[in-house]
Amino acid sequence: MTVEAITLGGVRETAAGRAVGADAGEPPVERLLPADLMMLWPEDRGWPEDMGAVAILDPPSAGGPPLDLERMRRTVEDRLHLVPRLRQVLHRPPPGRGGPYWADDGAFAVAHHVRCEPLPAGAGEPELLAEVERIRRRPFDPDRPRWEMWLLPGLSGGRAGLYLKLHHAMADGLAGIATVGAFLDVEPDAAPAGAVPWSARPVPGDADLRADARRRRAAVGRELLAEARHPVATARRAVATATGLARVARPRAPRTSLNRPIGSARRLSFVRLDLEEVRSAAHRHGATINDVLLALTAAGLRSLLRQRGEPVEDLVLRAVVPVSMHDEVDGEPSGNRDASMLVPVPLGSCTPGARVEAMASATRRAKRSSFVPPSGVVARSGVAQRLSWRRFDRQRMANAYVADLPGPPMPLHLAGCRLREAFPVVPLVGNVTLGVGALSYAGCLGVAVVSDVDTCPDVERFVDAFVATAAGLAIGVADGG
Repeated sequence: MTVEAITLGGVRETAAGRAVGADAGEPPVERLLPADLMMLWPEDRGWPEDMGAVAILDPPSAGGPPLDLERMRRTVEDRLHLVPRLRQVLHRPPPGRGGPYWADDGAFAVAHHVRCEPLPAGAGEPELLAEVERIRRRPFDPDRPRWEMWLLPGLSGGRAGLYLKLHHAMADGLAGIATVGAFLDVEPDAAPAGAVPWSARPVPGDADLRADARRRRAAVGRELLAEARHPVATARRAVATATGLARVARPRAPRTSLNRPIGSARRLSFVRLDLEEVRSAAHRHGATINDVLLALTAAGLRSLLRQRGEPVEDLVLRAVVPVSMHDEVDGEPSGNRDASMLVPVPLGSCTPGARVEAMASATRRAKRSSFVPPSGVVARSGVAQRLSWRRFDRQRMANAYVADLPGPPMPLHLAGCRLREAFPVVPLVGNVTLGVGALSYAGCLGVAVVSDVDTCPDVERFVDAFVATAAGLAIGVADGG
């Protein structure tokens, strides 16, 4: 099901971004929606906007067929019709042809995207994460759809790693989970679905792109004219947008060593929390799971900065926390539909319980002023979006990034193998040197700490304090190193 998201005169765009108001006989042009477009420009600044997930797969059940590369490719290919975006290439046309757009890949082959890299026999988590980082640093082929799924066999006990890498322009965190979910089954012995016949639609030609660009420019002109005819309503929207931007910009995040221009190398650290114990701890302190995650992050940041010799007792950091808007539309999550809230994170000394309560109070206040990205003419401008990223390596909006993603409560299976656990891999941009992503799945809260190798080499201090504070809240913890 598609959902109307933006109306530009006679050109209606759906959540998939497809223009359906084209003249008869012309192929539709799927331009990127503003929020998806916003995820393109950081890579021009050297900050790859790829997101992903790392999972651990159990060995096949007794008597079941082994999980090899060809079986995984068949499983993925059978479900690709559920996620059409995975067969589409992102095109950035020359000037005068409009903005970036999606088009079917006429040479699509699942073998280009579902691949295998065996780990050393009996490998542990350090070897798995080293291989994930090696794959992550390799750029996408711009002539192919921007996603990859890697089977990484060789873990001890017959287990295998799985790494999904996806460009952020294709999906945000919740939509990314939905994308992975298309390939998973509740039962290990689910019958093969069988591939649905597919053929690529023609790629829009130069004349098609120019015509679509003209229609969109005309639609923008009509929109501006309509706004001029209703100056009071237009002024109110402008004030609301300016107010939202002011909330993002003030108060400014304090200057600390957490904000330094980042390099290209990352380090991943995994922490496993018992989801029911996290939920119980949150309930005891009148909080949510997200509040507990923020409290553990605060404890980790306090320890990290203290080790660096920076004052922390009166320090209040700012963390950017995405707020999903997917539940406000019909259909499956797709694309980027996130608002943001900037949560004050006090680092003063207190007990773990008091820290959770402080974060719960801070989050309640922040939710009242969540910032929804503007969607007007300026917001749809690639030039305006690029300018907004221009000085992001010196931004003073946030010190850290923290995302909490709800996942399925029941165990799921890929090609007959149980998905034991999963961890989201969040991107870092600008001068944000540390990010935390958490995914609830089958009774576990899998936490992945992503840090920049060059500017945050002492991330172990953060992880140790994160784990110790969770233990102080009586939460079952396993540190993956």
